[in-house]
Amino acid sequence: MPSFTRKAIMEAFLKILDEKPLGKITIRDIVDECGINRNTFYYHFADIPELLETIIKEETDHVISGHSDVTSFEECLTIGVQYILKNRRAMMHIYNSVNREIMERALMRLCEYMVRTYLRTAFGELSLAQDDLETLVTAYKCQAFGLLIDWMNNGLKDDFENTLLRLCELRKGTIEDAKALMRDHFAGTEHDPYGHGLRGDEPWRPISVFRTYEAHVMQVRPWLPKEIGQVIYVAVGMADL
Repeated sequence: MPSFTRKAIMEAFLKILDEKPLGKITIRDIVDECGINRNTFYYHFADIPELLETIIKEETDHVISGHSDVTSFEECLTIGVQYILKNRRAMMHIYNSVNREIMERALMRLCEYMVRTYLRTAFGELSLAQDDLETLVTAYKCQAFGLLIDWMNNGLKDDFENTLLRLCELRKGTIEDAKALMRDHFAGTEHDPYGHGLRGDEPWRPISVFRTYEAHVMQVRPWLPKEIGQVIYVAVGMADL
């Protein structure tokens, strides 16, 4: 029974939150909605902020548990969008309240998990220094979080997903492509030194072979600002083929 009542309180609160701003919701509203008294409410929750934090944490945990694999930054963003849209009006009421920080902390936690899972998938078996990993996690999670918060700040405009798709198109050529290029040796072609042997007349030099101790790739995207449009990726150490 206590578990059922707790769930009923949470569902009643979400129903009301979908209809009116968070700051205008009272405990009386909640107990009247689910047919209990105030003492029963206080048995389960100290106040409305605690109730709100419990609901957001459980929903965030549920989303995280359902995504053990994330294969792209685009997927990170898509999961964040779905997380917000599931309770669109309620999320906007929270965002426009004094308790916004509760939702922002949960959204940042979700972004960090998704980004960390994506990077673990992207680099796979390739070794990456822990400090470098944490730097990438910070950069990517803040980018995802910032995009989602900016979307909420602009009223959850309907064309946001198209904007994200375009952003991901502009970002192509980063982690996944750099990783592939760093270990390329023309595998499967007539120029592959491991498939056809080393030849003195070979016109193409593979980027990564076992005797390669430094590999670099320059990425040039002239349509972007110079600071991000010209990037050099460098890998030091014997190639992992």
